[in-house]
Amino acid sequence: MALNSPGRKPLAAFLVLRAVIASHVQTATNRVRREMGRRGLIAMVALVIVLMATMVLPLVAWAATIGYLAGEYITEIDMQRMLGLFLLFVSFGGGILSGTTGGGRQIAWESYRAFPIRHAILFAAELLASLFDLVPLLLSTMILANMIALGIGQPRAAPVLVLLAVESAGFVLITQTLVASLAAALLRRLRVAFGMLILVGAVATQLLVSLGRPTSSGTPLTAEGIGARVTQLRAALESAAEWLPGTQGVRSVALMAEGRYADAFACHAYPLGLLLLGVFVASRFMAREVASGGIAPASQGARLWSFGSPVWGVARLTWLTLMDSAIGRFGLIAPLLTIALIRLPLLHWLGSALSTPGAYAYVMLSTSAIQLNQFGLDGHGIKSLFLLPVSTETLFRGKSLGMGAYCAVQAVLLAALLGLVQEAPPDELLAGLFLGGSFFLAQNMAGRWTSAWLPRRLPRRDTRGTSAPIGLVLVSLALTIVTGGSLGGLYAVCQRTASSWLVPVMGVVFAALLAAHRLTLASAVRYFDAQRERVLQAIG
Repeated sequence: MALNSPGRKPLAAFLVLRAVIASHVQTATNRVRREMGRRGLIAMVALVIVLMATMVLPLVAWAATIGYLAGEYITEIDMQRMLGLFLLFVSFGGGILSGTTGGGRQIAWESYRAFPIRHAILFAAELLASLFDLVPLLLSTMILANMIALGIGQPRAAPVLVLLAVESAGFVLITQTLVASLAAALLRRLRVAFGMLILVGAVATQLLVSLGRPTSSGTPLTAEGIGARVTQLRAALESAAEWLPGTQGVRSVALMAEGRYADAFACHAYPLGLLLLGVFVASRFMAREVASGGIAPASQGARLWSFGSPVWGVARLTWLTLMDSAIGRFGLIAPLLTIALIRLPLLHWLGSALSTPGAYAYVMLSTSAIQLNQFGLDGHGIKSLFLLPVSTETLFRGKSLGMGAYCAVQAVLLAALLGLVQEAPPDELLAGLFLGGSFFLAQNMAGRWTSAWLPRRLPRRDTRGTSAPIGLVLVSLALTIVTGGSLGGLYAVCQRTASSWLVPVMGVVFAALLAAHRLTLASAVRYFDAQRERVLQAIG
């Protein structure tokens, strides 16, 4: 019997799905072996160990602790709501974070257009492959640890715990795909994107800012006042938690503990239905995105332009490349997204000492793809760059100026929004600009080496390309954690203990990083020249 006969269609779909995933895994493995080399592999292993010890293991342990403590009191309504909010935070919150920071397509869809492979098969392979991307893998591990710990206290609920784990991991992948696709769709009309985000941000700000204002008598908030507002927020969240898919799944665990098996499985009708709806919508978005071949229209009728020196010419070319790319346009929306995040009540109560560094760190993370892969958007044009009668030092200096201008626009937009929405004083805004500049210098300095170590081509017409090398993702996370923790922590300490020293200290930090940025240029040039052919082969 042929594989395309009605009775063998499920088998054919499974074989095609397995072949697509196997091809993706083999390609990724070969790329790691070819691009990283022995020293790079050793460095990546060391980085993985550090990140495991400082970030992954604490988060997994935290998730497991919540599950273990919840196992004993799972029959209580409050515990069910709390665990449902935890799953909401991990599944939907983590998916949004991954989607807004450039969750990439795992499978090169364009390479499969010549084969008779159905869209549903490719989309299923995309979701399964996305599970092994770094952020979804971390979130899924946290969910699994939570379910295992919960199962220790409620072993009879093992069947529904497996179902709940699959649903929660599925919501991570679907949310990531939907958020990335919606961002890509919005960028077809950049003005519409700005208008919608400003409107949503204004409405959300008016709803949330009232929670952080002083009392009606004009007195500032005290610890008791903050506690009362936290209680109000908790009551509102608990009321909303009744309708969360995670809460319904957790309730099934309690029903299994009581021996009500039919009711327990019935609780999963709503989460599974919502998940299937999300799969359908995400699949349609992905189909339209792939069919359109990208989201950013190519510029037409561009004027000729001139420059006074090779450095300024490369800087202007870098700026125009960023403005013509989808990922560059999306970066200009990042400050608006950041303001929406820091206006959450709990972050607002923490004050600008933590919210301002967090805002600049998030914007920094949104530009890591272009900072750590500085020639990725050049594509075939990198051949022309390398044929120009200019030195590698000139290319790096021009790239730094162009990217610096781009990141300066981001920083100024964020500072303006912090002043309008967060009502930050002028000295904190100036210190924030120094902080943002310090983040840029640290990331740009590291990007000179990673651009030669793990080069890859970035799409000009899409916010998402094929997934970044694991080493590049680890470097990005490590850089964000180290610089965000050290520089952001220094900002917070100065702001809370010696506010008059905030601007001078952050200015000194910026000057020190600027000096390091210049002093390390020569060694970065030598390393890049040694890897020049690899960069040309990977990007050109």
